Amino acid sequence: MLIGAIALIGGIVMLVFAARKTKQETAQNITVKVDLPGETKIEQMKCRSCGGSLTTDNIKLVNGAPVVTCPYCNTVYQLTEEPKW
Repeated sequence: MLIGAIALIGGIVMLVFAARKTKQETAQNITVKVDLPGETKIEQMKCRSCGGSLTTDNIKLVNGAPVVTCPYCNTVYQLTEEPKW
């Protein structure tokens, strides 16, 4: 009986420590690397609506797809890769 009581108390202590550890949240950083085929020169991109110059600051990843926001006409569109042929 004594051994059972000691094991029960030890189990309760372990559960309390495990519950305390799971409450601590840790911040996670996620880095997404996009590998574009061929030579891609972002600094030469133009807005398809107004023709304004676009930079890398105007491209954001939204739901895994690159989305361009033009700083001149505020047009927002998804960046697509044209076929190579």
